[in-house]
Amino acid sequence: MTFGENVCATLIGTVAGFLFSIALFYVREKVKHTREREKTIKNLRREFVYDVGLLGEWVRNLTTARAQVAAGTNVFRTIPYTRFSRAFVQEAFRSGIIFEIFNDEEVASIDELLGFFWTGGEQFVNDKLAKWDYKREEISAKEVVDMLQFNIEKIEEHQKTLGVLVKKCDAALKQG
Repeated sequence: MTFGENVCATLIGTVAGFLFSIALFYVREKVKHTREREKTIKNLRREFVYDVGLLGEWVRNLTTARAQVAAGTNVFRTIPYTRFSRAFVQEAFRSGIIFEIFNDEEVASIDELLGFFWTGGEQFVNDKLAKWDYKREEISAKEVVDMLQFNIEKIEEHQKTLGVLVKKCDAALKQG
């Protein structure tokens, strides 16, 4: 083999190896991205299912509290809105997956959900219940019952929203 043939063969082999390594890199990154996306969607779905159960528990507790206030008895319970899980929702927002799976209306619903279940909302509800238990002269039963009814209705609305979001996650997982 002549010097020119050696150089040509080495060059062709090097270029082919380089191109193959680039192609392999992009295939590996695509597979990695697909797996991460799928994992995030599964975690997001699981978080929504957990939150639906949590909201069901809160509706039962608020309904019981509403009946206790209407009957004029003490409530002695707190509603822990800060237990609402949001870690994977926030991760999905950061990665952009939220906008891939859900339409603008659903994204707005998620944002409303996150705004409803926060420390301030929890403190508001629990402060009203505590006032009812310890300082009834400062608050009427109607005011507390109305506040509890409003929270029950909003939570039931958010439960339905989460049910729709779970179905959308399922559809996104089936699509791949």
